[in-house]
Order: sequence, then C-alpha cells, then structure tokens
Amino acid sequence: CSSDLSKKFALSFLKKTNGRMDPSQRDHLQMTDSALRLLTALIQRGMFSLIEYTELIWLLSSVLDTRNDSLPKFMADSAVAGGGQQASAILDLRFRVSEEIRPMINTKLRAFKCIGILVELVLTQHVATVVNGFVRGRSIGHVTQ
Repeated sequence: CSSDLSKKFALSFLKKTNGRMDPSQRDHLQMTDSALRLLTALIQRGMFSLIEYTELIWLLSSVLDTRNDSLPKFMADSAVAGGGQQASAILDLRFRVSEEIRPMINTKLRAFKCIGILVELVLTQHVATVVNGFVRGRSIGHVTQ
C-alpha cells in the first residue's frame, strides 16, 4: 500500500537524520519539512496506531532538540571571535529570526504541529473511553477515585 511506503519513508528519513539541522543545507531542511508534512497527513488520516505514537513523539522531539543543530555562519563566527565567552550573546542570536535560520524554525514549528495533533488524538481517545464507560455504566478507576 502506498500509505505504508510513505510512512516507512518519513519515519526512516527522520531516524536517519536524528533531528540534526544545518541552516546552510536548505535541501536537507526542505526534505525534513516534506517528511514532516507527510507525517502530518498520515497522522490526520489515522495511519498510525496508538502504540506507534511513542516512536513518533521521540522522532519529533529530536527535530525540536537544538543541541544537534549547527549554528548559522554568523553565530559560529561570533562564537569564535568571542573566544567562547559570549555564550549568552550567542543564545540571544540563536533565538533571533533571520532569513538564514527561518527555514529551520519553520521545520521545528511543523514538528510542534505534529505533536499537537498527536496530543489531540490521544486526548480525544481518552475522552471517548471515559464517555463510553459512563454510557455502559462502568466504573472508570482513575476518574471515580
């Protein structure tokens, strides 16, 4: 099935990159963004089971983790010029949106969107379980205690 192939492609691509991003590699950022768009569409269409959500959250968290990201050239130059003593200035630069890092930020925002969709799905499923329990007259332990 084509959705299974799409799912395997998106997951394997994100696993392979381990969330590393470099603002100078725009093609790689576009591929990561495309993989995240594909994941979003697959999640919205119910192509993942609840059990697979853990792996998805882990992969999406690696995209959000900035520890693996490369610094844009202007930030790296500042770090070298300051002899490593300008850590707070570099952090300030890291969170300043520039055209050089905008694609990286957009990709991270897309990962946040995927996580938001997953959270919404899990919450909806839990609410449905509770409502079904009440309708059937069952005691739901964590709700009635």
